[in-house]
Amino acid sequence: MEKKGIIMHDGFQCPACGNEMRARTESRRYDQMVNVVLEGIDVHHCDNCGEEEVVYRRFGQLNEAIAQMIAGEEARLGPGEIRFLRTYLGLTGAQLARTMGVAPETVSRWESESAGQSMGTVAERLLRVMVLHDVDVSALESMAVEDQTQGVQMRLHFRELDNRWASTSEPEPNQVSAQKLLSVNYTVETGYRGSVGSVGSFSGLPPADLEYADHCVEIVEGAGRYDEASAAA
Repeated sequence: MEKKGIIMHDGFQCPACGNEMRARTESRRYDQMVNVVLEGIDVHHCDNCGEEEVVYRRFGQLNEAIAQMIAGEEARLGPGEIRFLRTYLGLTGAQLARTMGVAPETVSRWESESAGQSMGTVAERLLRVMVLHDVDVSALESMAVEDQTQGVQMRLHFRELDNRWASTSEPEPNQVSAQKLLSVNYTVETGYRGSVGSVGSFSGLPPADLEYADHCVEIVEGAGRYDEASAAA
C-alpha cells in the first residue's frame, strides 16, 4: 500500500529506511477498479531500499472528476466502473441494493468480473444519474417500497399557494401550527434564540423579550397558528 512520506527540507524521507527520496514526474495507473492513468504526478524514489511514494493532490476533486467522466460515457459500465461509482457515492453494496430495489447478491454479481451478470439498463442509468446530478440517495431508498392496494390509485390533494400549486400538506408561508410550536426552536425579534417547551412556556428568554414572547403565545392560542406579521404588529 502506498504511504505518504514525511516531508523534509530537501524532499521526502523514506518511510522504510529514512533515506532522503528523489522526486520524478511520471504517469501512473490510479486505481485497480478502473482504467485511469494519471499523467505528470510526483513519484518519490528511494535509492537505498527501492521504496517509492506516489503523491496524489486534490484527492476528492480527482475522484469526482473520474466519477463524472465514467458516468457520462456512452459505453456500458463494467464491474470495475460500477464498484468505483458506488464507492464514490459512499454506499455499501447493501445500500446500493436497497436504492436499486434488488438483492445484495445482485450487486455483488454486477461488480464481479467472474459472475458475468451485466447491470440492467434502467439500473445503470439510475446509477449514472445519481453521480451526475447529486441525487439524495437516502430519499431513493424510501420510494416505491410499499405495495399499493390492487385497483386503488393514489389520492393527492393540491391547492393554489403563493401563485403556485402546492400540496395541501404544505404549511402556509410564515405560519406554524400550535402543535409544531411545542418542539421547534423559535427566534424572537431581538435575534435571541430560545427553546419553546410548551405553548406559553419559554425557557432562557431575557426579560426584555418576554412581552414579545407572550404576544406570540396569545396569537397561537387565539388563532391556532403563529404568524410573524401579526406578532410584529
